[in-house]
Amino acid sequence: MNKRRKLLSVLLSLALILSLMPALSIPARAAQEPVKYMDASVDPTTHAVTFTEKECTNYSVVTNTSNYLSDGWYVVKGTVTLTRSLCQGTVNLILCDGAKLTAQRGIITSGKTLNIYCQSGGTGELVAYGTFQGSNSAGIGGNAAGLGQAGPGGTVTINGGVITAVGGGQ
Repeated sequence: MNKRRKLLSVLLSLALILSLMPALSIPARAAQEPVKYMDASVDPTTHAVTFTEKECTNYSVVTNTSNYLSDGWYVVKGTVTLTRSLCQGTVNLILCDGAKLTAQRGIITSGKTLNIYCQSGGTGELVAYGTFQGSNSAGIGGNAAGLGQAGPGGTVTINGGVITAVGGGQ
């Protein structure tokens, strides 16, 4: 009878440990605060622009190491400086009011899509310099010829914000 009790207690302990493991191995993800942004649309007949406030809940925050942006939504909060930024898909970039993103070597789109949005105040700023390895290039929307990826520059849509794009070489 003693052996059965020991075996039963070991099995119950093991079951308890295994039942707690998923809770221990997966950290709780904090709910992401929604970010509001302004989406612009143009009437094809009158060319009048209207803005609609929308909300994004699934995004990544751009940091000083966010050099490669793939399909998805990205939010700039505060001051961020990138040495180089390469869009690898359809990138939706929200510039929060008061934020500033500086792309020291431009934002390369290489046949991809970059959509830039602002918040209601329109004060989010993007400054991009088209200098890449001493070559002349676009501040925003150029190709990655310097990376061996020559081709069309890509599509850039600016829905708002304070945007400065400086092309040229070093």
